[in-house]
Amino acid sequence: MSSSAKPHRGSPYAQELMTHLQPYCTPRKTERGEQLDFKVNGQGMCYLILEGTVAVYRRNDNMMLSTARSPAVFGLANLTDIYFDDYIKTINSCVIGGISAARV
Repeated sequence: MSSSAKPHRGSPYAQELMTHLQPYCTPRKTERGEQLDFKVNGQGMCYLILEGTVAVYRRNDNMMLSTARSPAVFGLANLTDIYFDDYIKTINSCVIGGISAARV
């Protein structure tokens, strides 16, 4: 590996999945500290983190569970049912595309 090569992180299929899902979402710019819920009006949501960094929080105690930087996909576990009622919060300005689980 050359010193200029970026180390691989995450799934090698993440970017391919994002490429397929991106036409179905409407990317929008978010500011630092915005909260995005995995459940909106009783429906599961998936989020494509196209630019920026987010943190995942557990709703019942607001504990931060993890952080992730783009590219990343969140909410796929909620495709068939609401298993996780957590939320993400932007750490910095981001570009995020939201898709309802029904559309995925």
